Amino acid sequence: NSKTFGKTFKIILSEKNNLSLYIPEGFAHAYFSYHKTNIIYYKLTNYYKPSFEGGINLLDKDLKINWPKKKLIISNKDKDLPSFEKFCSIYRYL
Repeated sequence: NSKTFGKTFKIILSEKNNLSLYIPEGFAHAYFSYHKTNIIYYKLTNYYKPSFEGGINLLDKDLKINWPKKKLIISNKDKDLPSFEKFCSIYRYL
């Protein structure tokens, strides 16, 4: 029942603005890289366990994300993620 559930937010992080972003546990996230070389630093609340990973397909039209480019390079793992609606039905008790 959160007022931010299903909403999106964008921010540009760069070497020029020196910003960082805290993403709370349980929040979905995706990123677009403007350059070929990037450093992504994650700090997790627990040990990383791939078997507990989940996600939402970043191309889901219901999310209404306006990506900077139309043709994106996306991993097969991420392409196979469910839509937001399907994710909500699978994890309805989150």
